[in-house]
Amino acid sequence: MANNALIGTDTTWTTTGNWSTGAAPVNGDVVFLTNNQTLITGGLNNATVKLTTLNMVMDFTGRLGSNAASGNTYLQIAATTGNIGIPPAGGAVVNGSSLFNWNAGTSSTVINVLTSSNSGSAQGQSPIKLLGSALTVNLMGGNISIAALPTENATVSSLNVIASGQGVSPQAYLGPGCNLGTLTLTGGYVVSNSQQLVTSAIISGNNVRFVHQGTGGFNSLTIDNGGVTYNGSGSVNSLSLTGSIDLSGGGGTVVFGSVTLYAGAVFYDPLGRATFNTTPTLVNCTRANVSLNLGLGRYQ
Repeated sequence: MANNALIGTDTTWTTTGNWSTGAAPVNGDVVFLTNNQTLITGGLNNATVKLTTLNMVMDFTGRLGSNAASGNTYLQIAATTGNIGIPPAGGAVVNGSSLFNWNAGTSSTVINVLTSSNSGSAQGQSPIKLLGSALTVNLMGGNISIAALPTENATVSSLNVIASGQGVSPQAYLGPGCNLGTLTLTGGYVVSNSQQLVTSAIISGNNVRFVHQGTGGFNSLTIDNGGVTYNGSGSVNSLSLTGSIDLSGGGGTVVFGSVTLYAGAVFYDPLGRATFNTTPTLVNCTRANVSLNLGLGRYQ
């Protein structure tokens, strides 16, 4: 295992002179992208290489991969761990990379995102875009997309969004092909356009926001605090509600298996999109402790 830092300016990842060890990264390396402005657009297919760690420090202001109308290109390289948005030595304030496209492949990878550039190099695209089929993502700050384009696919066993209070507030976009197992949202903002069923989502935090606008539903959706805007479709097998859910946007029927309401719950469905397999249940509260707008002539 060797520490290997990007020191050159060639636009091809595999150019040996780009690297502090005198060789492009190999299995087991700990790679550092730091204090460099290089735009890396070539030699991106390194799918047979597995790093110990891929580190991106915020003083790396170069670019990794490219965006194009025909599709984005990614650095293809596996890693056990990825650390993105590390503060530079001395705590200098820098913008970071506006284009960091990484495909971690099929290996199990834990990606920790601390912060990011304020915006991406292309309008409407996140500065950090991720792909992989065995990802765990811990988002503490920064703007990321996972499987951003309709043609892309990714599998995330766990997405944990926890605001650190430093850098860019955490925000994530999940594309149609993002298959998400568990979402834990305690700070920040997540928009999901996923067409896949989410196993479990827990929304907890006074200022968090989750927007569901895909066709995939939820096996279990818990809204302790904060709000969920449910513009998409897909059934919710089990809903536990203390915060708020808003179904006033979008269209189509949303089927709820079981609904448990606690004091402070807000269920807003003025167009009557929701159908219930069982009557919602009040727990440790009375009807006066919850707010229900389910459309005319429905359970109130």
